[in-house]
Amino acid sequence: AQFLERVEKICQEKRIGLIAEESSQDALTYQNISSTHVGGIVSKLGIEYLLCDPGSAERNRIGVKQRDKIAEELSIPFPPTTPEQENRINEVAAESDRKREKYWLDQIKLQNGANKEVLLICGFEHVDYFIEIAKNENCSVQKIS
Repeated sequence: AQFLERVEKICQEKRIGLIAEESSQDALTYQNISSTHVGGIVSKLGIEYLLCDPGSAERNRIGVKQRDKIAEELSIPFPPTTPEQENRINEVAAESDRKREKYWLDQIKLQNGANKEVLLICGFEHVDYFIEIAKNENCSVQKIS
């Protein structure tokens, strides 16, 4: 409830025209849910909404690998049993994360996000790189914690 209240407040203060969220229709189907918590309030807010993460087919097309597949390719158990194994998986997964973050930006732009205030809701490990690529593409970006 507190998170959703915070999202609503940000949307009002920043005059958000589009909420993009790190999720996909495939993820919703896998979790057997019809929407995320944020997706459930967008109609109330009257704001456009975008699930910006690539689905399974799109991940395959752009070369995004899941951590369990990376572990398998590296012959590491999943979940990893040592910090060294986890670090190795994360090193390889970073390339996939960069591809996903670029995909998000491209999807936001396709939604005419360059012409409106956009709130991207994503995991904290993605924020800094997303800001970097958005700035490199001349987008004005602000981190909200």
